[in-house]
Amino acid sequence: MGTKNDEDREFWCEFFLLYQELPELWKVKSEVYKNRNKKDAAYDKMVEKMKEIEPKADRAMVRTKINAFRTSYRRELKKVKSSIRSGAGTDDIYKPNLWYYNELDFLRDQEGQTQGTSTMDDNEIAEEIDQMNETFRRISFEDTEMFRPGSCCKQSSVLCDFQSAFSISPVVVFSTSKPPW
Repeated sequence: MGTKNDEDREFWCEFFLLYQELPELWKVKSEVYKNRNKKDAAYDKMVEKMKEIEPKADRAMVRTKINAFRTSYRRELKKVKSSIRSGAGTDDIYKPNLWYYNELDFLRDQEGQTQGTSTMDDNEIAEEIDQMNETFRRISFEDTEMFRPGSCCKQSSVLCDFQSAFSISPVVVFSTSKPPW
């Protein structure tokens, strides 16, 4: 006989599987997500599942649970993506601590940026940044006043900061959401 914790995990795994089978609840860009009748029926299924462990379960409780799980998943996903972007080696990439992280990984595409969309994927963005950094490395800094350490290049909305007076490799940070190119 399993422990209470094992039984809980088994229940929540079944709950996540049911949730995955109901894209009208989570797949924002699909047509079924916009269908109120299908969404109501899907929540009814989720409530019935939740009643297996909580007899007083209702739609609000299900939504609260789902939001809590998604928030924790999103936080872990952000850490994973951040460690990948930092250039960490494969051994140093953040390993999620949530036991249900993999169970909710079907949500990965739904947890994108909400501030804007890009037509470039992460590899293209990284290549563009590398290209810009290479361009800055080629500039003769003795001939250009605007590239003094700590100076702000207002024309291109780029803040140039140098690690030392002898280094010609700038650290480039975009100060606006619009890239200078």
